[in-house]
Amino acid sequence: MNIWLMENKRRIFSLVLWTLIISVVGIVGQAFYPALVGSKAIQGLETFMNTPLMNNMMGAFGADIVSLSSYLGFYVTYNSIYTALLGCIFAVLLSSSILAGEEQGKTADFLLTRPISRGHIYASKALVVLTQIIILSIGVYAAGIIALESFKEHAPDKIFLTKQRAEHLTEQFYKQPEEFRNFFQLTPEKAIQLTGTDSFEKQQLNQNPKAYVTLFKQHPRPFIELFLKKDSLNVEQLIKDFSLNKSVTSGLIGKYSLRKYTIIAIYNFLLMISMATIIYMLAAIFKRGKSVMPTSIAIVFGAYFLDAISKITPKSNWFGYISPFKFVNTDVLNPNYGLEVWRVGYFITVSLLCLCAGYLRYRKKDIIL
Repeated sequence: MNIWLMENKRRIFSLVLWTLIISVVGIVGQAFYPALVGSKAIQGLETFMNTPLMNNMMGAFGADIVSLSSYLGFYVTYNSIYTALLGCIFAVLLSSSILAGEEQGKTADFLLTRPISRGHIYASKALVVLTQIIILSIGVYAAGIIALESFKEHAPDKIFLTKQRAEHLTEQFYKQPEEFRNFFQLTPEKAIQLTGTDSFEKQQLNQNPKAYVTLFKQHPRPFIELFLKKDSLNVEQLIKDFSLNKSVTSGLIGKYSLRKYTIIAIYNFLLMISMATIIYMLAAIFKRGKSVMPTSIAIVFGAYFLDAISKITPKSNWFGYISPFKFVNTDVLNPNYGLEVWRVGYFITVSLLCLCAGYLRYRKKDIIL
């Protein structure tokens, strides 16, 4: 008797429906990015979010002006609020019903009278949960690429360069004026033509490399546009050479990184697995016939808001580690962003411990027939 195949067939419609819903949410959400950065809305939003109250409140949901104005940062910010949360809800609804459903549907006697062990039933149903989360993750991952590819042309030519970013760039360039001139391959004629100004004579630009940086300070936009149009320029090298922080690089790099997008997708997959195994364990532990579904939904939202509240102030940061959401690294604007062993280890450890604890209880559980 193939429990894995039977359960997957029973739940295929639900899987397809959830995959479509989460995918559409991600695609529609990214469609707002061109309108946000292509108008003055982002400037108004910056002023609004710079107030201490709003900065803390929006930071709780991973939303700040730097992330929202970055192409991939915008997707991840939106994704963490909606698609990751929806994915976790799917995962816990599936894991809460797949075991308890046999008792509630009065079909446990059919399974338990077959020549298969409880361990086989438990493992087969856990494998169903894993399979469906993998399929959902692949579908959402593909939809995310479609969303990012569909609107990526709006990112490079509509970069949001805040005053703070321009100031930081100027500060870093002043420290290495020769490197700045060489990096942008500037000549006096090119600099004057680029900025459309006669603030400096050619002789001044020849004699003082810092004059080029002063031109940048006065007219940053033409330089940024020049940078974005030059595919041969090495973005990572620029970041390294001038020690640029993420608040600047998010404004410089319009195109998204597929590597970083894949990493955040892996984190979300591990998050869904860990939430699913926690609820799967509870379904095995709960007294016979008792529905774990209301508890599972409460746990997902509780974990999400625990993480959100912990981000408001540094003093409250510690209790965010109670929540699995805390271990998802969404800092995609960091040039060194990648999979961190301790975070991955946390998700794997939690999942294995919950599966083992649930199995030990399920072997001896008094099941209603």
